[in-house]
Amino acid sequence: MSPTTISDVLKLLETYHKRRHDLFRRLAKSATDDRAATLLGHLEELEQHTIDALRAEQEGIDPDHSTFLTPGAALTLTSDALAATYDVAEMSFDEALDCALAPNEALEELIGRLENCTAALSVQELAARLRELEHSKDRQIANFSREE
Repeated sequence: MSPTTISDVLKLLETYHKRRHDLFRRLAKSATDDRAATLLGHLEELEQHTIDALRAEQEGIDPDHSTFLTPGAALTLTSDALAATYDVAEMSFDEALDCALAPNEALEELIGRLENCTAALSVQELAARLRELEHSKDRQIANFSREE
């Protein structure tokens, strides 16, 4: 299903980050490398923070006043297209770091679509907040990995 409203986009993003949260939690519990377990635990916390932020944004949207995405290139993204799919029992520190920092073109496309979907300042600010949240997570991960 292609997202048609701002609310649809936020739900897709929440599903994506929930899957990453669950992945990092599962891998942290089974990690045999202490550094990887610590990093995965930190990644799990960052994803939970993102989920909480997305839920707060959704609560601010009046369901009776859906803001539709403007016509443009079709977005055929699904939560599966956004999902990080790593079918492994455990990850080393380097693999966990690579997973966390790997670019996700679908995620970038979705946030980019929000940025360009309307002249409404509130939606542009939402997109900017979501993009900054992703960038701040990358910075935190990079800082955390330097400390290790």
